[in-house]
This record gives sequence, structure tokens and C-alpha cells, in this order.
Amino acid sequence: MKSLRNIVLTALTACLVTLTTGVAIAADDGMVDGVVKELRPGGELTIKHGPLTKLDMPAMTMVFKTSDPKMAKGLKVGDKIKMQVEEKGGKLTIMKLKK
Repeated sequence: MKSLRNIVLTALTACLVTLTTGVAIAADDGMVDGVVKELRPGGELTIKHGPLTKLDMPAMTMVFKTSDPKMAKGLKVGDKIKMQVEEKGGKLTIMKLKK
């Protein structure tokens, strides 16, 4: 019964995050859902993202570097993406990106 309660609470939390941020939580594969808000020079992207649990960060909108500027090729404002983010050299960097 306790595990069913935990499953229900987890599902309700995910629904609440989706409703309040407009961004769903991705499966626990290190990928986080996001929406492209701005394309910047050098492959930097402004992303509205779900919680970055591995980095202990809540959902928000922020600028990310990309590990390869070519990742931004073909993206446009409003695109829904999945991304994997790591801290590299003191900067949050998108290591993987799927459209």
C-alpha cells in the first residue's frame, strides 16, 4: 500500500510541475524536456526546461551552451526538445539534444 501511495504522489507531483511550468518531466534517463525560447550566436540556446534533478535545479528558463554549436542547427523558437545537461568548466552545457 505504501508503494502505491508513493507512485500516486510521484504522478501527482509530475502533473503539478507540468501544469505550473508547462514543461513535462522526462523519464529518468538524464534527458529533460524543454522548449526553445531563443537562439543565440555560437550555438547558445535559451531554454524553458523542467527540473534538472541531477544538478538540483528547479524548472526555469535560462541560457545554455551547447557542447557542439551544430546542435542548434535546424532548431527554431517554440521547438520542443529533450536535452541532457552537465556542468562543464563552470557552465551548464547541453551534451545531448533531441528534437
